[in-house]
Amino acid sequence: MPRGPRISYPNAVFHVINRFVDRHPFFKEKRDYDTFLKIYFDVAETFGIRTYGYDLMPNHFHIVLETPTGDISRFLQRFLTRTVQFLNKRRGRVGHLLQGRTKTLIIEKSAYFSTVIGYVLLNRVRAGLAQNIFADEYNSVGEMLTSGKSRLAREPLWEHLFGHPFDERRMKAEIRLCRDWLKELDPHSNEEEFTAGHRGSFLGSDKFREAVLRNQERRKAATGKGFRRQDDRPERRWTWREMIQACEEAVGKVLWQGKWRNRETAVRHLSWYVAATAAGWDYATIRVLQAEPGCPHSRYTMAISRIRASKHRRDLAERVIKILLSKHGESVKVSE
Repeated sequence: MPRGPRISYPNAVFHVINRFVDRHPFFKEKRDYDTFLKIYFDVAETFGIRTYGYDLMPNHFHIVLETPTGDISRFLQRFLTRTVQFLNKRRGRVGHLLQGRTKTLIIEKSAYFSTVIGYVLLNRVRAGLAQNIFADEYNSVGEMLTSGKSRLAREPLWEHLFGHPFDERRMKAEIRLCRDWLKELDPHSNEEEFTAGHRGSFLGSDKFREAVLRNQERRKAATGKGFRRQDDRPERRWTWREMIQACEEAVGKVLWQGKWRNRETAVRHLSWYVAATAAGWDYATIRVLQAEPGCPHSRYTMAISRIRASKHRRDLAERVIKILLSKHGESVKVSE
């Protein structure tokens, strides 16, 4: 029986977990860990994902993240596809790399946020692979405590953990506050808290779980064959014209230079990228709307791949997506 789509909604926090096939340690060298994180943060930036914590083990990984747009499935598909391609090429293998469907626990932020952060950061300590939380080279503690640039979303992370946003003007005090909190984490009591709140695909109270299901498990209209559950594909009512206008605004008069042959090509390729990756349109729809019914499938995939491969082009594509999100931003609040 096919599995239903994931439950997701804007500003949901997830604990994301997956293992490699047969629990095989595909992370063998520092380069493997570093490249995994680079791929993750590149894709996360494109999708606007906020990252709160991570810990990488030789045969699996844990990440705590927030999805402002609620688009968890497409993000995971993009991120894990690139990860599998890298590791398979590195190991000279083909085929499935991950054990199964990625687990995504929905977190009750008001009650279990600090619990899940502690649980993820203590992962290697519990497994006996690190002496303490500060000795783990592959968790996100270093990015929490750095006085330099962090890839974590530290401002909301501090808000959830300590009740106020991270303030760079008080850098030493903020880092000291976090370090003291990390020192107090105990693997055994933290695991007990995590286990007590773990209910299927949720880390939270029964009341929170019921509220999420009540709001997110609504059914679509009857089709004569029962009801069909909504999925978490982005319900973005962006028109083709709006996407073109946003691309034109982002490209401006000079930003395309050195990246595309001309301004018109930049707008066209960016509109394909945004429609396919952010709005969830298929190539057939794009082909009809741009009035090029004979355009081959490979032309779209090649243009989109080139945008992904270039930081300058990805930055420009992200600017387009942000323009559209700011015009159509909506937030679904779930009672906690």
